[in-house]
Amino acid sequence: MKKIIIATFIAAPIAFQVNAGELNYNFLQATYVSSDTNISGVNVDGNGFAVSLSKEISPNIAFVGGIDNQSFDFGIDTNSFSFGVNYHSPINEKSDFIIGFNVLNAEVSVDGFGSEDDTGNIISIGMRNNLQNNMEFSWAFQRTDIFDDSSTSFSLGILIGLENNFQVGFGYSSGDDTDSIGFFGRANF
Repeated sequence: MKKIIIATFIAAPIAFQVNAGELNYNFLQATYVSSDTNISGVNVDGNGFAVSLSKEISPNIAFVGGIDNQSFDFGIDTNSFSFGVNYHSPINEKSDFIIGFNVLNAEVSVDGFGSEDDTGNIISIGMRNNLQNNMEFSWAFQRTDIFDDSSTSFSLGILIGLENNFQVGFGYSSGDDTDSIGFFGRANF
């Protein structure tokens, strides 16, 4: 059960750092997430949606928050809410180094067995890089602590800019018996 819980939070920040054009930290993003978790040799698949927000509150700090809802095999559902801050600092004119801390509240329910909730945290470190004017690449390591368990994951993302401050992208995350992919759209403001 704990693997399913952690899988949700590995998948949620898949696109945690991705943005096209200039490195903009003001956006609203919607993501479709598909996850595959291995629990004692049994594959448990899930999918769902996440919505995240980032709002720059100073030149190097952004407030971040999000909600995530996923349904897994065997009647398992997860819901989470997170909020926190990301500190970002330029490495060069095309790249930023990022450290983030989020408070995470989550609930997992299993058909016929009730639900459980807990509060934990996510600590992340990563980098964003403009490959071209309309394409950005990112990577991040995340450590999630919740439900008396912890997990470390690695994520990659790529975003392609379209017109009118809108981007689409793809992300991949892997950690502790869980792999996730995400497809997302982002509106910058």
